[in-house]
Amino acid sequence: MTFAIILSTLLIVFFIAVFVFLRVLKVRKTEKVLKKYEGKNILRMCPSANFFGLMSRGLAQVRGNGVLILTDEEIFFEMWVPSRQLEIRVSSISKVESVKSFLKKTKLLPFVRVDFKDERGQDDAAAWLVPRTKDWVNDIEKLISRKAGTGDDDYSESNAD
Repeated sequence: MTFAIILSTLLIVFFIAVFVFLRVLKVRKTEKVLKKYEGKNILRMCPSANFFGLMSRGLAQVRGNGVLILTDEEIFFEMWVPSRQLEIRVSSISKVESVKSFLKKTKLLPFVRVDFKDERGQDDAAAWLVPRTKDWVNDIEKLISRKAGTGDDDYSESNAD
């Protein structure tokens, strides 16, 4: 009986420590990214976007949460752990859509898939699960249209998810 109580207490303490660690990590990464984009026009931001990976890296890659930002010029993502960054210029985006699966990974909710040319000019794609997926897709489509000279600057009202 005593062993069960000690084990239960240790598990509770462990989960609380993990929760606090992730919360602090999220706040620090968000502050770091916001500082990087200080003075720039942030159209949309999600401090805990769930990254599904890059098409070019295939099925065996780390998937994780991080900070996702959309500006007039780019999509920027910084994963919490491991610390990885992805920058996608709006001018390199060929397609954006709402999908239910990516790299054989799926969720019950739709997520944002972005097809683009990487820095070497190769086709690639990335996907994220974010709140208000339709708004993200619409805003990115408008940016693509504007860069092509066929759209307007009418973005969704809210930029914080």
